[in-house]
Amino acid sequence: MALFPEIVVVLSAPAGVAGFNALFVLGIALPIIQSLIRHVEAGGFGEEAKAYYATAIQQGDEMLKTASEVVQQWWYDLFSEDKELAPSSV
Repeated sequence: MALFPEIVVVLSAPAGVAGFNALFVLGIALPIIQSLIRHVEAGGFGEEAKAYYATAIQQGDEMLKTASEVVQQWWYDLFSEDKELAPSSV
């Protein structure tokens, strides 16, 4: 590497470009998505789209709640089996 630093730069360039492109795309896409969501919430695409969006958010919240409860149960089962990690009764 010390003898041929140009080779290191050339070989590491694709990783740098890929990382920059990913951040660049996110920087462009996120504001557009946020704008579309605000527009839907305000009723700009009609009441039907607003109702579909509200239903999707409600379903997503229910899925997250269910998944969270499952993971909590997994953790409880995992740590209740290990006496050193189980909470001690006071």
